[in-house]
Amino acid sequence: MIGLIVRLARFVFLLVFVRFVLRALFGPGARPRATRPAPPPSASVEDLVRDPVCNTHLPRSRAIRVKLAGRDEYFCSAACRDRALSQAS
Repeated sequence: MIGLIVRLARFVFLLVFVRFVLRALFGPGARPRATRPAPPPSASVEDLVRDPVCNTHLPRSRAIRVKLAGRDEYFCSAACRDRALSQAS
């Protein structure tokens, strides 16, 4: 009787193991899904600029632009602009 129970337990274990292996090989998530390419940036996405004083990034249209040392600098606020102008002097 005990021999029958042991053989039955082995058989059940084997079935569970085979099921686990088959799910790992062929179940959902077994193969990587095809990824979609990233959509091209749309024309409405605006470039971000960095404020050199506080390192804040903000859209170019909302930034305060000032020419410093022959190049355009963008600031998030008048306070940052004034601070940069005072340091440049």
